[in-house]
Amino acid sequence: MLFVENKGQWPAEVLFKTSVPGGDLYILKNRLKYVFYPERGGGHHHAYDIGHEAARTSSAIQKSSFFHAVELSFEGADKDAVTKGLEPVDARLNYFKGKGPEKWASGVRAFKKVIISDLYKGIDLVIYSGPAGLKYDIEVAPGADPEAIAIRYLGQSELKVKEGRLAVGTVHGHFYEEKPYCYTLGKKGRIPIESNFVVDDNLVKINFPAGYDQGSRLVIDPELIFSTYSGSYADNWGFTATFDANGNLYSGGIVFDNGFPVTNGVFQPAHGGEWDVGILKYDSTGRQLLWATYLGGSNSDTPQSIIENSRGELVIYGTTSSPDFPMTGTSWDTTFAGGDPIYDTLGVSSPRLVGGIPFRNGSDIFLAILDKNGQNLIGSTFVGGSGNDGIMERLKPLTKNYGDQFRGEVILDKYDN
Repeated sequence: MLFVENKGQWPAEVLFKTSVPGGDLYILKNRLKYVFYPERGGGHHHAYDIGHEAARTSSAIQKSSFFHAVELSFEGADKDAVTKGLEPVDARLNYFKGKGPEKWASGVRAFKKVIISDLYKGIDLVIYSGPAGLKYDIEVAPGADPEAIAIRYLGQSELKVKEGRLAVGTVHGHFYEEKPYCYTLGKKGRIPIESNFVVDDNLVKINFPAGYDQGSRLVIDPELIFSTYSGSYADNWGFTATFDANGNLYSGGIVFDNGFPVTNGVFQPAHGGEWDVGILKYDSTGRQLLWATYLGGSNSDTPQSIIENSRGELVIYGTTSSPDFPMTGTSWDTTFAGGDPIYDTLGVSSPRLVGGIPFRNGSDIFLAILDKNGQNLIGSTFVGGSGNDGIMERLKPLTKNYGDQFRGEVILDKYDN
């Protein structure tokens, strides 16, 4: 999770932006704005435009089939509080949007943390990525008053304390702040301090029923919990999954359009056309995305089965309607044989349609192997004859549900064949 600075690619009120599961977080002057998107939809979703006039309404509520924004405003905070990024990464981002260079931004920096210094007198807010995702710490200097901290929530559908944690409702579900873990730091080390949330008319404060040693530094450390999505802005569906010898996790599915959360340096960073294969690899906890890539040509491509070999390479079996599906110089068969076209005609669903996915050139089976970092295509091949291969039409006797239309399994022998 990186915090990207604003160099003109967003409206001036935005200082930093990062992504959270299911949405984005905008860091503004003395306030935060979460924007959540729906889990999926029939159309293709565009990123929320914080500069739109709807974002300037006094209620700060933005709800639609596309997004829901919730704003956190720090009431009584110092207007001169300084927000800056900490721990910059080496990468630079470039934004070239629109026809005019006045809307472009290049060499944009990204950071691992953001700090708002002296948000209240002697109190800093630090926002960063923890093991489970987004976190923030409120650091209270000795002698400073934590009673000054007051967070006004705007735009939520619900705000209440439930079993000690703060539940924040949106039209796309809840996110939560766990009961804060608070402690002092002093000569005796870390000493836990009892604390809890108090909600009064959408204003959240933190109470310390037993008090604490105000001569020590106090850290208020809640944990945020979001629903976990793939992070994709494009429509996508899961098809298959596997794991490796270290317990890392793979998922494979289909992706329509750009917006899939590809990582740097992968084999195919952009959408090829129609429906592409999308492959993601996570660590053993499912908390960190190790790499993600598209795989496909200009038509529909689907993955039915994936497995990792002893070299850490990912073997993918699937179906393609793309004559230009990626091939290598060592491919057994580089010629797409195809079959009968299968697709909707004038919006009327064909009885032969396969899972709602058009195979405009018919279909072949494909077999592909990606290296352990998802950066190189080790090998690939078409497998097929003059008819459709690798799919089962909707009205075939063996087709009972959506999954039955995409059958197939790839296995390996002890030599990785």
